[in-house]
Amino acid sequence: MPRKRALHTENYDKALPTALRGLFNERDYTHQDLAEYLGKTRQTVSCYCGGTSSPDWETIVKIADFFSVSTDYLLGRSDVASQREDIQVSHITTGLSEKAVSYLHKVNEISKLPPTSRRLNILSDLLERRQFDLLLALMERYVRLMRTIPSLEYSTSADYIFCVDELKKHGYEVALPDEQAQALFSERIINILRGLLDDIADGENCDAKKKATGGNR
Repeated sequence: MPRKRALHTENYDKALPTALRGLFNERDYTHQDLAEYLGKTRQTVSCYCGGTSSPDWETIVKIADFFSVSTDYLLGRSDVASQREDIQVSHITTGLSEKAVSYLHKVNEISKLPPTSRRLNILSDLLERRQFDLLLALMERYVRLMRTIPSLEYSTSADYIFCVDELKKHGYEVALPDEQAQALFSERIINILRGLLDDIADGENCDAKKKATGGNR
């Protein structure tokens, strides 16, 4: 006999069941692992994941501790899973994703030791320079162009070829989005980035010379 399709309850897509299913998919834990931690049965945990039953507040707190996430994340009140308040605040104040914020905190920590002690300074130098905003805008345009690449069927169609030929007759050059993106990268993005890094390197060289000579007298 064919297997019956599982029917989802009306609470299946609610915040808590969805968060639980996501955490189990991301982490190397089983329903049995959580059940043993909570002192409940595996079937109970499965019901939490399916939305057929809901844990009380004390159990929600224990679930959050088990996965090392915030209760707000479990309840759909925050996109940040981390329990660290500094990461939650940084996410709110900067608008960066949790992974991006966590990376910045990690860079800050590892930058206290060689050989990675310059990473945070380089990142700060890049963000402080006026050209960085232009670089970011060009990178945004590059991504947008790469997302609008027409299909091979369209770019080789008779209608497209006819339009291109007509435009060329009137002196216009036609380039597909990916060709525009590649030109943007090789002609502008890479040059601006190289210029920014060269400026940072020159600044560090000047600082090193000043230290070597004891500074300006």
